Amino acid sequence: AEIPYLTEMSLDFQQKIPRLQFSGHVYSPEPSLRLIMINDAIIREGGLIEAELMLEEITTDGVVISLSGARFQVKLF
Repeated sequence: AEIPYLTEMSLDFQQKIPRLQFSGHVYSPEPSLRLIMINDAIIREGGLIEAELMLEEITTDGVVISLSGARFQVKLF
């Protein structure tokens, strides 16, 4: 199934997501080499951004994040 973008999620859900500032996006075909800076912290796939907010995947043009198991995408460029 296609993972929805955050903007496609309900307004109630969107309001549960804290402000996220993205920088330093590094994508590699090798998952262990991927990383991104979110809110001035380096996060790797599987890492927590905040409690219950997990970075699941770094893609070529964005990220997949989950909040309490609900997955969504954020396109960065």
